[in-house]
This record gives sequence, structure tokens and C-alpha cells, in this order.
Amino acid sequence: MIDKTKIIDTVCERIGKLPLGHYLDLKTYKRNRSIIIAKIDEEDLLVIENGYFKERFRIKPEKLKKLLKTLVSKEFPRSHKIRLYKETRPALIFDMDGVLTTVIPAEQ
Repeated sequence: MIDKTKIIDTVCERIGKLPLGHYLDLKTYKRNRSIIIAKIDEEDLLVIENGYFKERFRIKPEKLKKLLKTLVSKEFPRSHKIRLYKETRPALIFDMDGVLTTVIPAEQ
């Protein structure tokens, strides 16, 4: 669990070290809303908003901070702590446009 005030800096730091195809998953305490940030190549990130709103964004890494600030305030308005999960193996399958087609559940 990471404090909401530090989550944007933490995510931006960790996304730079993330291998291609891996992702970070931000969830609420109850785990009912999430933001997934996947590294599809060195120049592109796929951000999937899954909560009050369901949207997908394909952005450059330098645009992540501004988008994440908007999404965190929209999806986690009353949260003080946010869960941050890092998938250590490629668990996302993308089509040619970088759109998520299947999520393979991580081993528990």
C-alpha cells in the first residue's frame, strides 16, 4: 500500500525500469477499481482505466504523469492508500494496435 500523495512519483520511477510486456496495476483498498499501466515498447505505454469509467490510452512515457494525476483523482477520489502490484512476467497479450486482448492471470 502506497500513500496517494506519492503514487504518481512511485509509478513513474518504476515504469522506467519495467521490462517490455510487463505492467503495473494500481487498485483501491477493496480492489474493485484499477488502473493498469503496461509497457508495450520503449516509446509507448498502454493505460487501462477500469473503474467508474472504462477507457484505454496509448501514450508516450513523458505524458504519463499528467494522465495519471487525472485518472487517480477520478478513480480513487476518497482513497488515502493505493495498492500497487507489479507483474514480474509478461501477462498481457496485445494486438497490433497495442490494445489488450487477453489477460492471463498470474500464478497465485
